Amino acid sequence: MTGRVVIAEHELELAYAIGHLIEQDGYDVTVFTSATAAWDDIEAHSTLRLLLTDIKFPSEQPNGFMLAQHARMHHRGVQVIFMTRYPDAAKLISLKRDGPLMMKPCDADVPMMYVRELVPLTKAV
Repeated sequence: MTGRVVIAEHELELAYAIGHLIEQDGYDVTVFTSATAAWDDIEAHSTLRLLLTDIKFPSEQPNGFMLAQHARMHHRGVQVIFMTRYPDAAKLISLKRDGPLMMKPCDADVPMMYVRELVPLTKAV
């Protein structure tokens, strides 16, 4: 069973690089560089196994915590991985206990470690 993964990250190159890595592992990946677009997609689709989201988005967009809450309202059992460049955000994550935090930048194996741990793929035999 493939897992549907939504990536919400406003840094275009990073979003697509992470998406490509996850997709190569067999997951169905949709990348959004806007939290608002990801928000709409979360409502529109019936399946979501993992949301990988930046915490802070530019302008008037929802933040990653809001996006995670929205995903959990619409998709039972969805897992969330948060990303940030800001060390102070780690304190917020640990206080909220919402999901793992991935600090940017990171090595390419870090996103995959989290994805495989939280949403393992079921291989057909």
